Amino acid sequence: MKTIRYIVLMALVFLPLAKTMAQHFPVQATFYSKPPYPIFLSDYANPVGQNLTLKVLLRDLNLGPTQIYFRFRISSNRMTVGNPSFRGNLPIFTLTPGIVQTFTQADFGKYFEWTNLGMNPFSYALPLPEGIYTFSVEIMDALTNKPLSKSEQLPPVWLIVNDPPLLAQPQNESIQKIQNPQNLVFQWMPRHRQANTVEYQFTLTELLVPDNFNGNLQNLFLSQPPYYRTTTLNPSFLYGPTLPPLIAGRTYGFRVRAVAKKGFEDIGIFRNDGYSEVGIFHYGEKNRAPVILSARWGNDAKPLITWKGIERHAQFEVFYKKTTVTEEVSFPYFSLSNPYLQKVGENTYAGKINAVSDVKSSYTFRVSGITGVSGEEALSSGLVTLPPIDWSKITINGITRDDEDYLGLLAGKSRKDNPNPLVATCQNPRINPTDTKTNAVVLGDTLHAGGTDVVVVSDEYVKALIKTPSGGTTDVKLYYSADFQINQYNELISGYLTGEVTNHRIKLLSSGNAVGEEDITNQQLISLGVRTDSLKVLANQFHDQSKQQLSYTTAYRYISVISTSLPILLNLLKAKHVLLQESIQVLNGELAKNLSNQQRTQLQTMRTKLTAQSNETQRNMDRLGTYIQNFGGRKFPNEVQGLLLLQLFL
Repeated sequence: MKTIRYIVLMALVFLPLAKTMAQHFPVQATFYSKPPYPIFLSDYANPVGQNLTLKVLLRDLNLGPTQIYFRFRISSNRMTVGNPSFRGNLPIFTLTPGIVQTFTQADFGKYFEWTNLGMNPFSYALPLPEGIYTFSVEIMDALTNKPLSKSEQLPPVWLIVNDPPLLAQPQNESIQKIQNPQNLVFQWMPRHRQANTVEYQFTLTELLVPDNFNGNLQNLFLSQPPYYRTTTLNPSFLYGPTLPPLIAGRTYGFRVRAVAKKGFEDIGIFRNDGYSEVGIFHYGEKNRAPVILSARWGNDAKPLITWKGIERHAQFEVFYKKTTVTEEVSFPYFSLSNPYLQKVGENTYAGKINAVSDVKSSYTFRVSGITGVSGEEALSSGLVTLPPIDWSKITINGITRDDEDYLGLLAGKSRKDNPNPLVATCQNPRINPTDTKTNAVVLGDTLHAGGTDVVVVSDEYVKALIKTPSGGTTDVKLYYSADFQINQYNELISGYLTGEVTNHRIKLLSSGNAVGEEDITNQQLISLGVRTDSLKVLANQFHDQSKQQLSYTTAYRYISVISTSLPILLNLLKAKHVLLQESIQVLNGELAKNLSNQQRTQLQTMRTKLTAQSNETQRNMDRLGTYIQNFGGRKFPNEVQGLLLLQLFL
């Protein structure tokens, strides 16, 4: 019994000591790591990598120099890889007792090669899945294959697979405006979360797209050599005038690769090796043929052709011929600065063909668009036919409401050859009306009153073109008398027009050919849901009230009152401008709805008129504001102000 107690007692004393002695290893290892942590095992095998470092100390001074090797292991809840239990062809190192030795990836990088991890090349090339990983190492005796240290573990690390950059500008398949000098900004959005230092490799490639190519343009990017390459630390790049020129009409692709840097080395932490998608853009439109919108005879019996081109067109060539002949004639080039070429809209032009004057013949026209780029083919529109003027098919109403000059041609009363014109007049200022039958006045019509051509712009007044003493022209208002009447040829047969406000209004018929720059009527504004008083009435009230304040003793006193009241008129113009802008917004809302073609056309026409009047109102505000700033108030004598006001309103 005493023997058994003795054995148990000795076991209790020496077993912990034996356990302690069993855990005492002669080698102490310390494992270090630095982020970012690569997601490819091959990066840990890179001898110049700096992610892993190992410090080893042979503590047992009784041992001589000892040969060792390492056994690394990487594990997560989804996988475990590591060196095998046997040494194989792993590198061997020699430890010297009492000396701390440092090992880097340059020393133990081979331990992470696929042949030393027991993996096949395919699995080895795949990125490690995202998650928490544990790195550990044991120091092994090269002679006995016994561990000389305990398993040294790194703190758990989170491996993140970062997404490559997201391209932002230019947008894919977009058309970039040509700028001179060259100036194109490329931008992308970084999406990495674990790297402090990332550089971007930018690649631009010109895509030579074959005719009738229906494949993926990104495949062309990968198969063609780069046009330009650079590296930047910024998520944007300015392609400026000092870089290889982009050619108008060509298609380009670009791609960005994000590379995480640790010192001078790349670290693989990105999906798709850091490559973004390929972005495609077109530098300027490819040359396209213009489209002829209309062909008509102008008021000077010359063809007026309207067509729409593209922004890249630098000049146009018009071809024409009589429909009865086969040979085509080329009209001289229309450059964009040609005075006979009028820009009437975005990339839309109207050209007068002065070489054609036979209004009794039919002509065909086509327009060729020229970009000015050497070697780029000029493309032509389809043929458009302009029929001759057939006077027999023009009705009286058609003549009355025509805003060209056919009425003057028919009646033989040219309004262009007055030998001594103070205003634009008929040939005979005292012409006797050829018909005394009264006719309705139509908005936008040209009337012939007392030898003067005027345009109907309101039920209250007309607009007349007056020549100024300096040789220029300006518009003035002439008001209807109480007995104002015209005949079917728009000739005045009763009443008169005067510069004094008569407060008489006539009945008007609306017309689709009313000129776009004229005032929008109150009825049209009300139809848009805009509740407002007539701005014209307000302006007239202002005018009348100013006159009532005067005793009419001198004209200069009237000028003085008008001059000092100009700020009120400026406020009226501002109110009108706000009203017009509100009306345009209402129209835009209506156009966004599902409308019939007729309704859409009517609303678009009204919006065009409102926009034109808004622009004209803005110009008047600017002129009036400048006058008030420079000459307003009583800074000058009345005589001087009278002259200044004359210059303002003429």
